[in-house]
Formats: sequence, structure tokens, C-alpha cells
Amino acid sequence: MQFSLLSLSVMLAPVALANFQVYCGEWANGIDGAGFAPACKFFDHTQLSCSDVLGAVTFYVQNDVSDSKCGGVRCKGCEGDNISDWVVTELEVNDYQGCTPSTRYWDTEGSEDPPHFTIYRNGDSVSIIGSNGQGYGTCSVPSDPQGAQCSDGLGNGFIVHRFDCQSPLSYRV
Repeated sequence: MQFSLLSLSVMLAPVALANFQVYCGEWANGIDGAGFAPACKFFDHTQLSCSDVLGAVTFYVQNDVSDSKCGGVRCKGCEGDNISDWVVTELEVNDYQGCTPSTRYWDTEGSEDPPHFTIYRNGDSVSIIGSNGQGYGTCSVPSDPQGAQCSDGLGNGFIVHRFDCQSPLSYRV
């Protein structure tokens, strides 16, 4: 009987939720002169400095990451001339890092599998759904999204705060 009560208490224990923020915009790499491209960055805190922004991993938007061997992000809504006006309706994140297997950016509580999830926005309702159909949390859209224009000579760009998320997924900084 004790075992079943313990099992029940473990099953009913709340899942720890982490907070992460999503910023998307355009980012450049001054080394190769590739110009600007849509990109997203993730953070585990607010009140960003340019040092935070420049030091964060840049995930350049790809057309398809559903079966990506190197991971990446796909963004529906990351286009248009005015970055501040972008309305991101889908942001797919695939953390399978087959090209750099020692680098994982996300942790999924209780799982060793690299997370593959999509943030879906339908108006003000925002949810995080795993590629397995499992719900991984919710996000909100900032009412007054702030942007960050940063440059260090090598990397520069402009990103805007898109989502505040709560999920058992946690971003490794």
C-alpha cells in the first residue's frame, strides 16, 4: 500500500516549469558578409543587455527543420520589411544536434531525447506542442514588445521580444 501511495504522490507532484523568452528579428554575421537573415534567440531572463544579446546563440531561420540532422528553427511570420510588425504564428524548434552532438540547447524534464517542439500562436492564445503531440506549456505575447539593436563589429542585428513562455522545457544558456 505504501508503494501505491508513493507512486500516486509522484504522479500528482507538480511539474517544474521554467521560463524562457523568445526574440526574433534579423541578424548578420560580419565575418562572411552574408548580409542579414531572419533569426531567433532564446533567453532565460528579461532585462537584456547588448552583452546578453551578442553572447546568445543565434538560430537562423530555415525552411524545414522537421527532419533536420543539425537542428534549427523554422518560423512562420518572420518576414517583412518592418521587423517590429512581424506576427510569429509558428516557431518550430528542433534541438537534434547531429552535426555537433556535444551541443544541446534544451532540456526536457525527465527525458534524454532532444526536444522538437513548435510554438503555435492563434491570436493571443499561444501553446507549445511537441512533435509527439504532447503539450509542453504555454506562452504569452508581450503587450509592449521591446526590441534590441546590438552590434560588436562581428555580429549585429535587431531582435524583438515575441513570447514569454512557461514550460518544463528549459533553455541551456
